[in-house]
Amino acid sequence: MAAVSLQQLRVNLGGREVIPGLSLDIAEGEFLVLLGPSGCGKSTLLHAVAGLTDIAAGRILIGGDDVTAADPATRNIGMVFQSYALYPSMSVEKNLSFGLRVRRLPRAEIARRVHDAAALLQLTDLLQRRPAALSGGQRQRVAIGRALVRDARVYLFDEPLSNLDASLRATLRRELKLLHRRLGATMIYVTHDQIEAMTLATRIAVMKDGVLQQVGTPDEVYSRPANLFVAGFLGAPPMNFLAGMLATGDNGPRFVAAGLDLALDRAAVSRDALVAGRAVLLGVRPEHVRLDERGALMARISLAEPTGAHQVISLEWRGGVLQALDTTQPPLSEGSEVRCTLDIARASLFDAASGTRL
Repeated sequence: MAAVSLQQLRVNLGGREVIPGLSLDIAEGEFLVLLGPSGCGKSTLLHAVAGLTDIAAGRILIGGDDVTAADPATRNIGMVFQSYALYPSMSVEKNLSFGLRVRRLPRAEIARRVHDAAALLQLTDLLQRRPAALSGGQRQRVAIGRALVRDARVYLFDEPLSNLDASLRATLRRELKLLHRRLGATMIYVTHDQIEAMTLATRIAVMKDGVLQQVGTPDEVYSRPANLFVAGFLGAPPMNFLAGMLATGDNGPRFVAAGLDLALDRAAVSRDALVAGRAVLLGVRPEHVRLDERGALMARISLAEPTGAHQVISLEWRGGVLQALDTTQPPLSEGSEVRCTLDIARASLFDAASGTRL
């Protein structure tokens, strides 16, 4: 395994700057997930690390070696693409060993690597089958195994689970997490799926328009989003945003909006940022909106969406609509009048003009 360092990386595609000077360090043995919407540059960045996309400026270091101008074949990287790209006429064993045979490794070494990868990915009983006889999940495991047999310094995954159904995605997510734990290898994984990012990553790098928005552990990025984009991108249902103003009360700063006046004494915000009259957005995740008959916020349930273990309820109030998670039994019905409490200690406060976290 090896650390990866991207230093002021710039990438142009079709005459347009896709990545305008990005710096990021990935530690040895880390599982870093590049997360963002389609077109944000995350796959382009991954391909630049692999040497499949030329860069306009900056440096790429793998294990301390400058590989910026190195040929992809010499970077010692294992890559798994969205498409399985298996050879249909070859058995699983031949697909796994193809790259090693091209490199003319000794037969005993090829056999050892194929055996180890097949055992790790539960493919041993499938080695003589061809891709057409495999399920989608089995084919993707073969594609992953083909990267693993390289014994690479870094493994790159470009949305490898996006072609699978929900059940297979969940299964392979678990397998990938266990695989990383067993190997301790450096892995960089691209996805637009926040569930994949939250469950797999040791750290998440959120991207928008080729620019890093925030890098941190899943809990840091989810609980303390750096800006409105990160806050809104992560979470299902997404974070609620309440527009209001900061005010000063007898017991300290307060958040004031239509029909709402909340003390901010427990908010995780720098007191220097709490300036009276400042326009702000209060961000509250649906799981932190609690139905409470003594709550300060009166609302009406306009929509209830059952999901099994809970239902997502939309709450209309004077200031707009909030979403909350309801686990009461029997479930609340549409049209009901309820009172709510917002967990200010776990809320986020953003500057209305810049969108940055206070």
